Amino acid sequence: FGMSSIRAVVATAARTRCAIDARRFQNVHNNIAFVSSASSALPMREQHDARPVVTRAQHQLTSFSLDTSRRQFHSSTQLLMAKRKKNGGRTKKTEKAPSKRSIKLSKLAQLDSEDDVNDDVDGILDFEDAEQDESALVTPFATEYHAPVMFKECIDALLQQGDFGEMMDDKLERWRKKKSIAEAKLKKAGLLDDEVENEEASNSAETSESIRRPRLFVDGTLGGGGHSQALLEQLSPGDILIGCDQDSEAISTASARLSKYLGTSEYIVEKNGELTCGWEEGRPMFIPVQSNFRNLVDVLSTIRHPTSGKLLLGKRLKKQDSESEEELEFPKGVNGMLLDLGVSSHQINTGERGFAFMKDGPLDMRMDSNSTTAAVSSLTAADICNEFDEATLISILRTYGDEPRARRIASAIIESRPLHTTTDLVHAINTVTPTFARQKRAGLIATSARVFQALRIVVNEEDGALTEV
Repeated sequence: FGMSSIRAVVATAARTRCAIDARRFQNVHNNIAFVSSASSALPMREQHDARPVVTRAQHQLTSFSLDTSRRQFHSSTQLLMAKRKKNGGRTKKTEKAPSKRSIKLSKLAQLDSEDDVNDDVDGILDFEDAEQDESALVTPFATEYHAPVMFKECIDALLQQGDFGEMMDDKLERWRKKKSIAEAKLKKAGLLDDEVENEEASNSAETSESIRRPRLFVDGTLGGGGHSQALLEQLSPGDILIGCDQDSEAISTASARLSKYLGTSEYIVEKNGELTCGWEEGRPMFIPVQSNFRNLVDVLSTIRHPTSGKLLLGKRLKKQDSESEEELEFPKGVNGMLLDLGVSSHQINTGERGFAFMKDGPLDMRMDSNSTTAAVSSLTAADICNEFDEATLISILRTYGDEPRARRIASAIIESRPLHTTTDLVHAINTVTPTFARQKRAGLIATSARVFQALRIVVNEEDGALTEV
């Protein structure tokens, strides 16, 4: 644009601004016009004495008319103003909703006879039981032993269904489109043979046939069996789920819970009571194995199918050695594996295990402390607190607990030696940590949780177990 065009735009904007200002102050001009017309013919002194007296109410009325003419209130502000105008300048307070206890008491107060009282009390108790059942449905597959976390997401990922399945289907569809476009270009250029097309068709037929074959899944952290039960309820007949846990109490509890899917208890080293194998044809099979998930490669190579007697997986052999190996039930390997790391609620609630800082107990923290076999780990949390040097304690707390006070807590542990119980460790932490802190997760409870987590990971070698799976 040229300078003449810019000047024209500026002049037009200035005229528009003047017109807006003139309309904005038009009411003021109308209100004071009668003053100039009435006193214009008088001398200056008389004009000053003959000024009209404007009352406070008139001034407020004028200012209100000016404000409302040029302001646009928010919709919520307009509703509030209308509500205040309706209620005489005040907003009514909202009444609190009656609590469940007050509703029950009012129901009991309205009863006349004792028979009616008994009947209605039973009805109220049934109402409470129904509420408890509804609350239990919020966390299905949960027991007093353990409550599974994100079970739906885990099962959908293993079975490739739900949102995860839709995502995988979209990726597969995009890949097929790209492949078809590339094959069309190659075929047009004469670089694609008919033999290659036949091989690809046979491979696609094999993949569709493999979908109908039995599948093998592994739950490396069985615990209370919540994830395993959720998975078994969605598996097809012929599928097998192997549940591994090194805690003898956990594997016995889960096996009793999943008794109708239990195919064999041969691989449980220590059985707490008798277990009934209730598996029948037409159901998926559950095989419990007492072992750490770090030893899955060696353990799974020895497990056989309870009915056919074939090895499920066998050993990892090279191609030249695979010809002499016996026939396997699942030659293509495992279809999915689940690892729920951490501790179960049962282990935390049991003070004798030493996992909880809120309960007094020995500083143990071993996952297999209940086992009587020779494979029990000898290192305990008390050994770490009483024997490790300050530099090693600082490294443990920073690496596995992300503890900002690692140096001070390590020195407090050394000064408080010997430590034998969880209470001793909490008191040592409390000497350098405030019970309550303004900063988020800086108080005694959050700090103790990080310290106990770091010690548990080192005692059970959880980081090394993950690298060996």
